[in-house]
Amino acid sequence: MNHIGTKDIETEYLLLRKWNINDAGDIFEYCGDSTIVPKPHKNIEQTKNELKKWIKSYKKVDTYEWGIELKNIKKIIGVIFVVEKNDFNKSCTIAYTLSKNYWNNGYATEALKNVLKFLLIDVGYNRVEGGHFNDNPASGRVMEKAGMKYEGTLRQSNINWKTGEFIDSKLFGIIKEDINETKINNN
Repeated sequence: MNHIGTKDIETEYLLLRKWNINDAGDIFEYCGDSTIVPKPHKNIEQTKNELKKWIKSYKKVDTYEWGIELKNIKKIIGVIFVVEKNDFNKSCTIAYTLSKNYWNNGYATEALKNVLKFLLIDVGYNRVEGGHFNDNPASGRVMEKAGMKYEGTLRQSNINWKTGEFIDSKLFGIIKEDINETKINNN
């Protein structure tokens, strides 16, 4: 493993970058939405407090968390980050959230494809996985378009925060050798 911390990644439409305190308003826009996050922020102050913790986490060389900035308007529209790491197995789990106003534009796929490349090539993970609730198939399409492969359904693996009911999740993964088989190298 070659932990190098969160580095800026520039794509055609996006700048994936570390947070700064000025991002609080943009972050509150989606973190305050109960249809997107399980524990929505109640106010901008809560977002600022969380943001300070996130910024502090960059001191750890194995923190990988990017704000997704839409370059043409210089606005944070979401987040993509590693939620679990296993250095022994050289694997990690990725998650992402995008403000509803920016869904269906290819931004999540563009961000994910470039972060996968960074994690597999630059950091040295052998495997990256991610999942989504069955009632969110759009997230699965993002993972497929980014080169990840459907690996199975985890039955009743989570509780749906909206309904409180058990819900199945679909699991996707990509391994380093998949990079040559996909368009992940062709941003």
